[in-house]
Amino acid sequence: MATYEIIVNDAFGDRLLVPRDWFYCEYARVENDYAPLTLGLPAHYTREQLPKDGTIEVWRDGKLELETVYLIRDWVKVPVG
Repeated sequence: MATYEIIVNDAFGDRLLVPRDWFYCEYARVENDYAPLTLGLPAHYTREQLPKDGTIEVWRDGKLELETVYLIRDWVKVPVG
């Protein structure tokens, strides 16, 4: 079974957090175009922890998945349940 790790960095590449309580992570890679990443996190995360122009890295079994870093442009809180 694969082991995943999510890493959130600020705009300068400095690590902000490594959430261990994420619900789901959906991502893709598209050559020469934008590709989405959707990450489900608990409501206690704030805008300061997930800043605009920050990045999200998805690591699988110790390797950067798809050799891609995702740019945080915006995020929304969605009610669950």
